Amino acid sequence: MRALGRPAWSASARAMRRLCAQPRRAPGGGRPASDTTSARARGRSGLPPPQPQPPPAALASEYEWREDDGADGSEGVSLGGAVWAGDGASDVYDADGADGSVADATDARDALELAIDAMLARKSTAKRLAAELGSWPCARMSIVDAESGFVPWLRDRAPDTAAAAAAAARAPGGLDQRTTADLLRQLGAFALEQSGEREETMGRSTDMTEPHEWYPAARSMARAIVMHVGPTNSGKTHAAMGALKSARSGIYCGPLRLLAWEVHDRLNGEGVACNLLTGQERVEHDGARHAACTIEMAPLNAHVACAVLDEIQMLGSEQRGWAWTRALLGLQADELHVCGDDTAVDLVRRLCALTGDSLRVLRYERLSPLAVGRPLGGVRAVEAGDALIAFSRREIYRLKALVERTRGLRCCVIYGSLPPETRKEQAATFNSTMHGDGASGGGGAVLVASDAIGMGLNLNIRRVVFSSTRKFDGDTVRDLLPTEVKQIGGRAGRYSSSYEQGGIVTVFGGSAELAMVAAALGAPLPPLEACGLLPSAAQLEAFASSCAPGPFSVLLRKFFSAVRTDGGLYFVCAPDDMYRAARLIDDVPLSVDERLGFCAAPVDTSEPAVAASFVRYAKAHAAANSSGGTVRVGVRATKRVPATDREISTLETAHAILDAYLWLSHRFETTFSERARAAELRELVGRLISQGLEGALAAGGSGAAGRAERPSLRRAGGKSRERERGPRRALAGGSAGGARGGARRRTPSRR
Repeated sequence: MRALGRPAWSASARAMRRLCAQPRRAPGGGRPASDTTSARARGRSGLPPPQPQPPPAALASEYEWREDDGADGSEGVSLGGAVWAGDGASDVYDADGADGSVADATDARDALELAIDAMLARKSTAKRLAAELGSWPCARMSIVDAESGFVPWLRDRAPDTAAAAAAAARAPGGLDQRTTADLLRQLGAFALEQSGEREETMGRSTDMTEPHEWYPAARSMARAIVMHVGPTNSGKTHAAMGALKSARSGIYCGPLRLLAWEVHDRLNGEGVACNLLTGQERVEHDGARHAACTIEMAPLNAHVACAVLDEIQMLGSEQRGWAWTRALLGLQADELHVCGDDTAVDLVRRLCALTGDSLRVLRYERLSPLAVGRPLGGVRAVEAGDALIAFSRREIYRLKALVERTRGLRCCVIYGSLPPETRKEQAATFNSTMHGDGASGGGGAVLVASDAIGMGLNLNIRRVVFSSTRKFDGDTVRDLLPTEVKQIGGRAGRYSSSYEQGGIVTVFGGSAELAMVAAALGAPLPPLEACGLLPSAAQLEAFASSCAPGPFSVLLRKFFSAVRTDGGLYFVCAPDDMYRAARLIDDVPLSVDERLGFCAAPVDTSEPAVAASFVRYAKAHAAANSSGGTVRVGVRATKRVPATDREISTLETAHAILDAYLWLSHRFETTFSERARAAELRELVGRLISQGLEGALAAGGSGAAGRAERPSLRRAGGKSRERERGPRRALAGGSAGGARGGARRRTPSRR
């Protein structure tokens, strides 16, 4: 048996694989190299110098793997002319040296590398090294790439051992026991040193105990924080917006795109030039020194005179709390106004003690009264100006059809999966309708909505009627939380609306359900105990660089299991959406930075069509990177107005896919170059949805109109499409849910 060339797959690589307990098969399904070595081919001196080991995918493209026969009839695997045969006793390569000496070693460096290969090729060496390093996972992992760094390290740290090993490699007898032992000790020291450096890097990247120190520019400022706290309809946000409007420069950060649009439109309408910044839109005005953005888009690198941070209680959100923590700690604002309920006061005070910022708390009371009304016996008691609250899309359309048929009142609908533009149009239609006294069946409108009305919309509601006091929150069916009842019920009788004399909250049902709502409205809310965090891209990249290659979804789980926080002040936001997205694209060839970008996209991967488009976009992006192509939008246009709620649902899915494309186009501008086309299609789809809602939908659209006059307080049994699509970085559903400590908050997305 003879070698026709120097193998890229060396004996040391096989020994290293055994140490790492990661057996590898040949690309194309060949037999593992570690199982195909022959006893007759063994000598005691050395092996050809190791070369950098390409990943299996690269090997498959550069070499042909095939089953081959050795000269003695034993089987082997041939790679680029180098033949390995095997009977499993030991690992040695025959390079035309009858006594096992190395024929082509011409200098000390080659000889030293061959000596190391020979030492690693012995199973006894592998067993001893594995035993020594067995309790050091990082060290065992780092052996895999020891070839690339061990030789220069050895020549620098132990020149005598290096010289002795090189001389032994040239000798006919090969490595002696003493030289082998010296090499083994030095290799162990090298591996542990490498692992120590990696463990230090991993420790730094998973340390999230002092996030206030992540923002040195903000820490160098003497910021003044003003908290505006109070219930819904208390004027707290109005007061903060007054400070923003009068400042020479400023930024508004809100939880929803609807709120960012509203502030953008209002300030520009009042003569204050204001830009718009959301995940999907960028609108710039000449000379603008103000901006309105969604909270995830808050720019931390710009100095402003004033900033407004809305709905500060979302610091405790399990899904999105990280975005409020990031903005609160990192915004470079001379004066930072934060608005929300008083559950966040103690937590913000504790954060200010760490940052050195001053804190002033202003408290507000509700501007109009809110009362609990008598329960309604059925939809015949519904009047113009009522808002009927349901927690599934199916139930919303059932109630809509029932009210229109029974009462003859026009119904507007608002729920989470509707495009923001459509929600805004439906709210405007409802608000502009003449309500009259609400006693007759004509000349008024009714709103049928989900908890999506809890934020971002000013509505002309006289009475909020809960059709159910239970909801599916994405994990389980549960009772409404007091904070949800307050947030939704507080929309009734808003100051400056047609019903500012007072609002009413009630239910479809009996006294038990009404008592539950009344108790929730009067219940004190538990204070927030901690605020959410997510790692930065730099932290995840540093962690990835210290780990063995593997699926990104596995790396994420390892990272989040290793993260350390100050448990009394911070918690790590639930990364479930990131996991799901990462698993979908594990097989797509992307860099860590690109994977993070895709996993942060606000897409609902539980929706099959959206998930399929997400994967297609990732694959097309990877292909475009190598070929210089572009990622196509891939959504076909239609001009037919939908006639049923099922058809509207299809358009809602198309709108979500187009939203995802636009979001990605702002992160990967080179490949996602059809932004204008996607924006045009999204506008068309939104317009069709609005026209469909204005049309006469078939009784409930899905055959679920229902014939009973009285909607029951039913327990939602299935997963609702109501879940708002939240960012993963953000990276989901529900309303402004409960507090962490009592219960962490489930929050709506920025849509």
